[in-house]
Parts: sequence; structure tokens; C-alpha cells
Amino acid sequence: KGYLEEKKDESLLGEPEKLFIVLDSIPYLRERLESIVFKVSFKEKVSDTRPKVQKLIVAIKAVSQSKSLIKFIEIVLAIGNFMNGEKNSAQGFKIESLPKLIDTKTVDNKSTLLHYLVTFIHTRYPEVITSLPKELACVEEASKVSFSNVVSEITDLKSGLTKVQKNVEIVIAKSAANPIPGDQFSTVLPATIESFDKEVSFLNLSLDQITKDFAKLEESFRGTCSMQPEEFFLHLSRFLEHLKSAQSVLELERVKKERADQKAAKLQNALLSEIHKGVKLKSGGVSAGGPDSAGAGPGKPSGAGAKPLKNSPKNSNLPDRPVVVLSPRNLKPTQPR
Repeated sequence: KGYLEEKKDESLLGEPEKLFIVLDSIPYLRERLESIVFKVSFKEKVSDTRPKVQKLIVAIKAVSQSKSLIKFIEIVLAIGNFMNGEKNSAQGFKIESLPKLIDTKTVDNKSTLLHYLVTFIHTRYPEVITSLPKELACVEEASKVSFSNVVSEITDLKSGLTKVQKNVEIVIAKSAANPIPGDQFSTVLPATIESFDKEVSFLNLSLDQITKDFAKLEESFRGTCSMQPEEFFLHLSRFLEHLKSAQSVLELERVKKERADQKAAKLQNALLSEIHKGVKLKSGGVSAGGPDSAGAGPGKPSGAGAKPLKNSPKNSNLPDRPVVVLSPRNLKPTQPR
């Protein structure tokens, strides 16, 4: 400025000094630069905030409308009241109690209350176990969203927009008296700020709706409104993780039991097959019984008609010890005559 006030030759200045002289000649440069910086960064800030708002909206709606979650909690309440007795029965359920179901263990520490609930509900209400993870699939993402950060981001957008609107009004008013050739600030910025105002208004309304809907949701679970949304959804997310883990353990046990049953059934069938064939035991050897061994009837000795053992004389006397005949029709030792 001093150089110019002394009316010295500008051509003797360097390029940086010449640039400063040009910038200094622009009226309300600070207000213009603040508005341009806000314009450039606005889209990025909104693109970062809008998905967070959407995740919270979707999660609150999903939990509020989840019939499977309501049914699951009804069953938990019923079992809990039964365990605690009628005098200590509860009328409500805290959301932070859901992840703690896995902490209540059996006497032998091999199972938990959650595992029992999964088995019971899967037997009586299989659709609940199937639908619950699907209905609340969005909860995990919502648990990662900091509600306080979202509020701060939208508040910054509102205050920044208000400041820019004032700057634009000042620049337009002053530029009308002393217009600068080629200056497009007064024509471009107003339209841009108007579109920004609509976006910020939408985010602000969404924030108000989230606050209102979450208060109702939390009221239905706890009766108070002291928990942040991310904390609420984190409890649900952990519960769903435990539920998935319990289902995996029970499914593995089911598969093992099924294989064991199949193996036992196969062994039993093989044993029955051998019994139905008929096996004849005799001292000194075992041979498969022929048709005559199973043909003993009333009034006929069970050993009558049996073929003589190999290597024994045809007309030799039978041994004094009894011959045991095993067949489906006759399973008791008999004394041959």
C-alpha cells in the first residue's frame, strides 16, 4: 500500500507483490473468500453427514417395527419372571440386558440362558430365530455412528451457511454501487446458497426426527432417555453376535447328534439282520442255522430235524450238553431228546 501511495512504478515489483496489489483492489475480499471456501467444501461435508443420518433413521425404524425382537423379549420376560417368582416379576425390559443373557450359565458351565432360549424358541417359534437377524441387519452399521458428531456436523453446516448468506448480502449490496467488470460473484453465489439452504434444512429436519423417534424407542425399553443412539444400537449389535454364536454352537451339536444317531441306527440294523438270519451255537463251534433250525413248532423238539455237525458220525449219539439255538422264533436253550 505504501508503495502505491507513493505512486511508484508497479512494473518494478515482483510477481507476488503484483498479485497482492490485485487482491487488495477487490472489495470485501475476506467475505468473498469465506463464501467460496464454504461452497467448495460444502458437498464433501454433506456427503459425509447424509449417510450417517440415513443409517440412524433406518435402524430406528427397523427396531421399532421388528416383530421378532418383540416376541423374543416377551419370551425372555416370561422365563425371567418364572425364574424370579411372581413377587419379583418385571414389567419392562432394558436393552442392555440382552447381551447379558449369555452371562447366565448352567451349573456345569456348559451352556447359557441364551442357548436355552435359542433352543426353546427354535422349537416353538422358528420364524423368530430366522427373521430376527434379518430384521436387525442394519443395527451394526448404526452402532458405529456417533450421534453427537452428527449433531455437531449439522450445526456447523447451519452456522457456516448463515455466515455465508450474510457475506453474500454484503458483497451484493456494496458491489451494486461500485461494480467490478467481469465479477460473477453476485450472480453465481446466491443460486448456490439457495440449494445449500435446502440441503441443510433437510438434514436439520432429519436430525429432529431422529431425536424424536429415538426418544420414543428408548422409552419403550427403559422408560428414560439417557442413552445415546450408538450405545443403544451397540447393545443390540452385541446381542445379535451372541445369538449368531449360540446358533452356530447348537447347530454343530445337532449335526454331531444326528451323525451319532445314524451310526447307532446302522449298527442296530446290522445286529437285527444277523439275528433274523439265525445263529446256532454249539460247544466246539458256531454255524449258521438252516431252515430246520427255525422250524420247531408245538409238540416238536426244537433240536429235531437239525443236521449233524461236520466231521461227526451220522448215527452217533448227541452230546449230553444242551444245544443253544438262536432264531427269531426260539431264543432259549433246549435239551435234545
